[in-house]
Amino acid sequence: VFLEAYAAATADSGLYASFDDAAGLMRLFELEKALYELRYEINNRPDWIHVPLQGIRALAVRSG
Repeated sequence: VFLEAYAAATADSGLYASFDDAAGLMRLFELEKALYELRYEINNRPDWIHVPLQGIRALAVRSG
């Protein structure tokens, strides 16, 4: 729902020809954020590393 609203709000902005053009970049940003969260948990709460690892796995499965 968020991405649909974002696509609608930016449709005539000139940022991209179609929202599909930005999809790969959005996936890259999601992965970067998940890896950041993994680093944070490793450094601060090692017992919680399963949380970002689940997100990274979900991103890998969705992209594969």
